[in-house]
Amino acid sequence: MSRLTTAGTAATLLAVATVAAACGGSSSAGTTNSLQPKLERAVAATEATPAAEALLSETVTSGSTTRMALSAKAGYSGSGKQYVNNVALIATAPLKQSVQLAVVGSTLYVTVPPSLKAFVPSGIHYVSVSYSKMLAALEQSGNAGEIATGVASQPTALLLILKLGQLSAVTQARGAPSGTEAYSVSLSLPTGKAGAGLAALGIPPVKTAKVSVWVGSNGLVSRISMNAALPAAAGSPGESLTATALYSGFGNYTQWAAIPAVQVLPESPSMLASVLGGALG
Repeated sequence: MSRLTTAGTAATLLAVATVAAACGGSSSAGTTNSLQPKLERAVAATEATPAAEALLSETVTSGSTTRMALSAKAGYSGSGKQYVNNVALIATAPLKQSVQLAVVGSTLYVTVPPSLKAFVPSGIHYVSVSYSKMLAALEQSGNAGEIATGVASQPTALLLILKLGQLSAVTQARGAPSGTEAYSVSLSLPTGKAGAGLAALGIPPVKTAKVSVWVGSNGLVSRISMNAALPAAAGSPGESLTATALYSGFGNYTQWAAIPAVQVLPESPSMLASVLGGALG
């Protein structure tokens, strides 16, 4: 895992603003039929809900080989500005561990997994770091498992992908429960300077993806499923990411309990890298 970057918050905000400007703040510029505006309204309404529960699952594959599987149960409020995740990671070692992540304001807290307890001072249960720096570092590492972890650390990542991406070929799909509208979508994300701030939002560096979306009778998104190719490192086989998010319990959220400062190792990028690296195997 790469060491975390030291880019300032102002630079991150500028990059995110650049992305929003490049995308026009939404994907409406690519409207091709009457279905797309309906889908965009549902995505915007879901992202703006005060609180919700999310179940996420992700798999990274290389050919027919599963490289990593991940599941997360999350609660979030304020459009994802404060939330708690319980993330279970299965790496190729194979290694299976659970890590709890919580974002409070702009700070990410990560529990120290049992396998690393011996490497932190006695009484330390959490490592804290700038959330945007952590996401940017995971994206820059180019490691597929780390990219997947970045997505799972943000319960609204797949909603943001739909909001900031360019949608095309929006069609009605089948297989959704009764009373649910199903959509099939092709999606592309900005690259280069326009896409520089996506990592700070938990969005992986994919150029194109196939996405299916379910919208319930309440006008809110209940399911997103995405399949996308990940950037291949030099000399490495291509990898793909399959991610699914289920949203429910709108209006409900369990607040993160205050953490005593004596239990936190603050702003230690190298330690956070070790924590997440140890969880990934």
